[in-house]
Amino acid sequence: MSPGTEQNDRIVKMPVYAKYGVAHLWLLDPLQHTLEVFKLEEGRWTVIGLFKESDRVKVAPFTETTLNLGDFWLDDAQ
Repeated sequence: MSPGTEQNDRIVKMPVYAKYGVAHLWLLDPLQHTLEVFKLEEGRWTVIGLFKESDRVKVAPFTETTLNLGDFWLDDAQ
């Protein structure tokens, strides 16, 4: 997600993904350093996780792996 695509990602794409039965949706925001994780339940998105900064994340559909969110953000010095 980026500031230029956030509205499109949430308002246009999320309903399309739900319509076609995409089971999980991750919204990763590189400026806010956040991750929102959704699960499709009965045709509606349900938040199953909210994470930030360097949280260690083990969440569907990747429950076999622990991710360090800090690895996803560019260092401000770069």
